[in-house]
Amino acid sequence: MYSIENAAAELMLEPAEMLEVYQIFIEDVPQRLDECQRGLNEMDLDRVRRTLHAVKSVASSLQMHELAGLVTTMEEDTGGEGPDRLKEELAAITREYHHLQAEIERFYQGGSGRSDG
Repeated sequence: MYSIENAAAELMLEPAEMLEVYQIFIEDVPQRLDECQRGLNEMDLDRVRRTLHAVKSVASSLQMHELAGLVTTMEEDTGGEGPDRLKEELAAITREYHHLQAEIERFYQGGSGRSDG
């Protein structure tokens, strides 16, 4: 399970200080996943790899190991797997993103990451 507190501690920040970063993550990743889907539809695997690399970088920076691992697998598989397998992997990445999004929103809406000032 993803821990916002642990990710913040790794970055030597308080969870409240990471809210803006998470908001950017929540806004940016769906656009990148859509870009991956378009790349797959067009079989533009270079575009898929570039987009996946950007998602992996953000996920790794935020200590989102499960997401980063899924992205790494798909990134590696663009070299030889067929489109059906890649689409399944993209679906798994999308599910993990939605899981993380829900955890982040629950954390901040619940008040755990809010500062008083």
